[in-house]
Amino acid sequence: MAATVPCPFAVYGCPQKNLAPADVEEHLDSLAADHLNLVCIEVVNQKNWARTQQQKLQQEWQAELTKFKDAATAREKELEDSIVELKSQVQQQDQILERLFMGSIIVVDKNGCGLFTSIKKALQACRSGDTIVVRMGEYDEHIVVNKPDVTIRGSDPENTVLKNDALAPVWDIRASITLTGLKCVQENAAFPCIAVSNGAPVIDK
Repeated sequence: MAATVPCPFAVYGCPQKNLAPADVEEHLDSLAADHLNLVCIEVVNQKNWARTQQQKLQQEWQAELTKFKDAATAREKELEDSIVELKSQVQQQDQILERLFMGSIIVVDKNGCGLFTSIKKALQACRSGDTIVVRMGEYDEHIVVNKPDVTIRGSDPENTVLKNDALAPVWDIRASITLTGLKCVQENAAFPCIAVSNGAPVIDK
């Protein structure tokens, strides 16, 4: 059986796949226009395929971008809601603290069972009109009072003791306040228990 070869344009759709080698040249000459048309069709098909793939990739990219934007928008909304919730909680806490410290009773307990463990810190936090209740215990403090209209009351005159061994009085009073139910011990004889430089304090054991 004589050897045959396919048309070089068979890959583009030419049906001649069994040509005698001597007939190839004649086949190409006679069907040159058809072969050119087949090549053009293939080029157009390749362009259409490439365009379709590009459109598909663009659609996939757009879908992913939309998904990302939607997720980012949802996350942003969650964060905004969280911020609003946190602000609300902070406002509530501020309102609680404001009610707590406005004209209220502030408890000092050296063992940590009150709002503060020292009178000095309670004075720093209080406002005019507040009452500071000092529970029983021994408090080693040098206290400067410069807020008016504050009442500082010990829960037990004999067992609520303020002492100081620093180079200063135990109480340095610079505003009109009320002291009651407190025992004062000055361990440095060079200084008094109570020094008043301003105001008209009411001191009652």
